[in-house]
Amino acid sequence: MKRRRSLPSYRHHKPSGRAVVTLNGQDHYLGPWKSQISRDEYDRLVGEWLANGRRLSSPEDPVDLTVPEYEDAWRGKTEITAKCAGGMEFWIPKGSNRFHFTGGARFIHGGAMPQEIVVPVITVRQAKGEKALEKTKTKQVSVSVLGSNHKITTHTHRFKLIQMEPVSDRAKALTLKVAIYDGDEPVSSIETVTFASTSTNLDDRQQSVMLTLQDQQFDKNKRYRLVLKDANTDFELQSQDVTIDRAITDDFEF
Repeated sequence: MKRRRSLPSYRHHKPSGRAVVTLNGQDHYLGPWKSQISRDEYDRLVGEWLANGRRLSSPEDPVDLTVPEYEDAWRGKTEITAKCAGGMEFWIPKGSNRFHFTGGARFIHGGAMPQEIVVPVITVRQAKGEKALEKTKTKQVSVSVLGSNHKITTHTHRFKLIQMEPVSDRAKALTLKVAIYDGDEPVSSIETVTFASTSTNLDDRQQSVMLTLQDQQFDKNKRYRLVLKDANTDFELQSQDVTIDRAITDDFEF
């Protein structure tokens, strides 16, 4: 009597929690262990394997791009969702369900959540030439001091500053520390002001800063400096000469 050849066994792949069958030395994962979907997939795969003479399909054989119905997953077609030709089908796990894949029991994928099913489309354009590259650079807005030949005659003095361009994707907000210096030492209060206006109107981008002089003697013939520093880096961005002549005021102080 001719001995009946046995079928490949339906086995448990413990690291991934899936069912597996080996055909011609190659493992084929069938779905969750002991699930009906995995048993149906086993019957389908082994049936095709037997019908093909106990061999795997060759690269020249037509590829089956369909998937069976599965109660824990939504079934879809790429020709509907992505307007793709070819008839490929896919599964999306329902709710918080997950698929287990090779790589260990903690390696999972799936779920009908945006981070799992939405593919972002990014358009990249190459900038050519120095002018085009300059437009892609990100920088902080520039700030200028209104007026010139600043002369301080009182204990406090107001300076007007203007943000030269509105904040945009390429021009970021800037926070400044403003003070009057004698060399490297401040001789006034140090005030902080942020320029973050998105308005295209110059008047809307003006700001005032009030500086208070320290209680000391000042030389009216000496050049002091109004200094604007980046508040984050303490780097000096610009300065203007100022004179301090409090002689008239001091004469009336008691």
